[in-house]
Amino acid sequence: NESFSNMTLFQMLNTDTNVGFSVHAGSSTKNSPVDITFMIVSGTNYCSASHRISRKSNDFHHLTFMYDRGKSERRALIFSGSRRVAGSDRVLFDDLNTRGADFVIGSGSKVNYGRLGSSFIPAQTFTGSINELRVFGSSRTSLELEMNAGRSVFGTDNLNLYYRFNEPTGSYTNNSVVLDHSGKSLHSKITNYATTMRSNTAYSR
Repeated sequence: NESFSNMTLFQMLNTDTNVGFSVHAGSSTKNSPVDITFMIVSGTNYCSASHRISRKSNDFHHLTFMYDRGKSERRALIFSGSRRVAGSDRVLFDDLNTRGADFVIGSGSKVNYGRLGSSFIPAQTFTGSINELRVFGSSRTSLELEMNAGRSVFGTDNLNLYYRFNEPTGSYTNNSVVLDHSGKSLHSKITNYATTMRSNTAYSR
């Protein structure tokens, strides 16, 4: 629960075209709450939603970040569990093609947004723990979020990426590998891996 500066949780952003999305945390002093922001950008067009969470020791937050393209929404949304806690203004994007940009976890690039030259600039890499990360190609209903919040899911056509981060620790080759359980085989590796990055500490929900 130490102080930290702006940092990115995960991001997929083409910095040449400024198209993509980012989930990032604002700076926070020791034991203070932190604002988590979900931002989608396409050139100067953007939408964002923010939600403030506590930083108690071993606190677990099940957060979902969603852009619903349906006519009734067209917003950036944040859910805590199955409860909607934040939403942006309505924005319809003409183009959200990131054109091969990397999906990055734990670090990210500067995000420019709006016509007045505003930006979010990460000042450090991510400090904290991520239990699982799931990327779907379609929006989730509140019922789906509630049903799957506390259990593993299995590969479906619209599950594009699924990291459980539960690979075994130990002294063996390739222990920096992260396995994708979506069925798409998008396995990856942790840069600057250290065994201390994997924790068996239980979270409080």
